Amino acid sequence: MQNLNAFVANDEGSATVWSLFWTLIFLFLAGVSIDTSNAYRFKSALQMTADASSGGAILGYLNEAKYVQYSGDTSNRTGAYRGSAIALDLATHNMSVARNGTVINAGNVTFGRWDGTSFDPTGTPVNAAQAVAQRTGSNSNALPTLLLGRFNILQSWDVGATSVTEAFFHHCPSQEGIMAGGGLQIASRNLFQGDLCLHGEDYIDLNNNNEFRANSAGEVPGLSYGPPGAVCSGFGNCQTSGYTNVTSGNINLTADMIDGPSTRMPDVDAMITDIQTVLADPAAYAGESDGRNHYIPKNLVTNPNRAQGEAAVLETVSVPAPADLPTGASASIVNGVLRIAMSKSAFQSAVQNAPTLPLPPNAIYDIQTGCASGNRRLDLDDTVTLTDIVVVTSCRVRFSDDITFQNSTLLTTYDGNNSAIHGSSGVQLGGGTCGDATNGSTLIATSADIDFAAGFQMNNSQIIAGEDVDIAAQPNGMQGTSILAAHDIRLTSNGEWQGCPFNASANPVAAYTYRIVY
Repeated sequence: MQNLNAFVANDEGSATVWSLFWTLIFLFLAGVSIDTSNAYRFKSALQMTADASSGGAILGYLNEAKYVQYSGDTSNRTGAYRGSAIALDLATHNMSVARNGTVINAGNVTFGRWDGTSFDPTGTPVNAAQAVAQRTGSNSNALPTLLLGRFNILQSWDVGATSVTEAFFHHCPSQEGIMAGGGLQIASRNLFQGDLCLHGEDYIDLNNNNEFRANSAGEVPGLSYGPPGAVCSGFGNCQTSGYTNVTSGNINLTADMIDGPSTRMPDVDAMITDIQTVLADPAAYAGESDGRNHYIPKNLVTNPNRAQGEAAVLETVSVPAPADLPTGASASIVNGVLRIAMSKSAFQSAVQNAPTLPLPPNAIYDIQTGCASGNRRLDLDDTVTLTDIVVVTSCRVRFSDDITFQNSTLLTTYDGNNSAIHGSSGVQLGGGTCGDATNGSTLIATSADIDFAAGFQMNNSQIIAGEDVDIAAQPNGMQGTSILAAHDIRLTSNGEWQGCPFNASANPVAAYTYRIVY
């Protein structure tokens, strides 16, 4: 009995029991902490993977050229195939199948429409893609726990992430903007009014005595430059913050109107290449699954104001009767589009005769003969309005005084030492007003400069240059302006540049911008 009492009273080793108890508690808490942290780490990795895949999906869906560049596959694939292929490939590169299983499969990539607040997988036209990345039991790749499974508490986590990327036309390059891939040089006494974006990737050099005003909607101009750039008031006064040197010398310009470093500048060279590709065969790029369909000129389609992702519907055309064709013209239907081939001299004569014999509309005019050597200049030098045509040429082009170019497109591949497109004083590009954004036109020079003399008028239209753009003094009627240059843009003095309200743009020709929206 005495031995039993002694045994009961003996407390040696009790600390061991408590130690074991607390050890188990601490191991459990450590397991919760470690496994939860690991789950969040994988969720972050899944989110990055989903983001990359949704972006690649909509890019591949809307841009066949990017798919071919990425994959090397030149087969005629559907948009859904292209987008899914890029999305799945990106997923395997970001999270290896050997370690994670297949985190994104074909059923996890969906194409639909983002309406600004939500993603509709049945919405059309397609402008967005959704990707779901997951490590779950239902996907046969649940994330094993590291410690909790040892206690038979939790063997695995279900972890996932969803991403939606939208393709849209960025307001600045597609609506009212003057954007230079090099420097934007602005002389004095210009008026900038309304929702107008001024961007110089390398710099903006803004002289004094320019004025900035709001429009009737209260919208004001904005300045921005690329990550390596600055805004200057003379090259000895460049700033990347504060901007007092610039704002003090220009009326109503405030620091709040200068965005600073921005990634708004589109790839102008890539845009020009895509435009050339589409003009060579519009029918091949009319479908909604190829985002380049919005490069098809408006006068060639029946739905000129199509939304991004919407298919283009080409005009029904027929070959004009010989009596309705200009002298020296050869007409045929090629891939659903009326094409009229003419020599340089024959087209010049046709323009002079246009007041009595209008050029057949809704056609692409191929002007190549006479552009290869000698006087390579195509002179459009009569008082005439050219409308509803597309001109593709390798000549230099000179617009004379008093010519009007409306609801039309001109692309020249001239690559000599002179300007590819030159306009004399009084040339009118486009038409309409901010309230009536009609008759907009587009001028494109692939490999040389574009310049216009004093008194140039431009409304609801666009200039795209693979090199520089120069606009001389006193341009007027500059409403709904979009000028994009791969290199420098120079604006001289006494111009009035009007940014129309956002929904008034007549002729946006721009590359898609992509952004993660969910």
